[in-house]
Amino acid sequence: MYRYNYAIFSILILVIFFAPASDAATGDIVAGFPTPGSCPTGLTFDGKFIWMADRKSDSLYQINPENGAVIKSMEAPGYQIEGLTAESDYLWTLDIEERLIYKLNTKTGINEKTLYVPCSKPQGLAWDGEYLWVADYGDDKLYRISTEDGTTITEIPAPSRATYGLTYDGKYLWVSDRIEDMIYMVCPKSGNVIITFQIPPRSGL
Repeated sequence: MYRYNYAIFSILILVIFFAPASDAATGDIVAGFPTPGSCPTGLTFDGKFIWMADRKSDSLYQINPENGAVIKSMEAPGYQIEGLTAESDYLWTLDIEERLIYKLNTKTGINEKTLYVPCSKPQGLAWDGEYLWVADYGDDKLYRISTEDGTTITEIPAPSRATYGLTYDGKYLWVSDRIEDMIYMVCPKSGNVIITFQIPPRSGL
């Protein structure tokens, strides 16, 4: 879903559920803007703002989705944050090197909880309203884990062999494959793939 050697990376806002009056189709790019850091990794939406982790600056950025302006930035709790998901006034952040998940207070910047990840090669991170989901590209699985102690609640097969990005829309998991440049809509109960589409090429911006 990203390449570390890109000096400039644009956030892509995709039409997932319906096509607006502009006749955009599912998966079409409807807007884009440069990121505030040169090595973006984790990305999430808290209901109002976009949050982005940048590996090179070791920072987390709060971004206005209307124009890409940075509202504020804070120091990341780890040096290789790639998974990122929002829960109210908190950000859950995944450090893939240390295999740790941090619960960061977005108002104070203080880490309020640390969880060990129950898999060997974690990448994507998502919050479903009660539990966290972790994508593991080593075992090709998606793990639903407890926010209390990090224990595994359930696991389902990943839809591909290079699952990195992960998010939850209130009903389904969305999983990205960085090698095949695919996005999958997955049922969290069965692991069945509901929708699949190709990520648009970067040159299209």
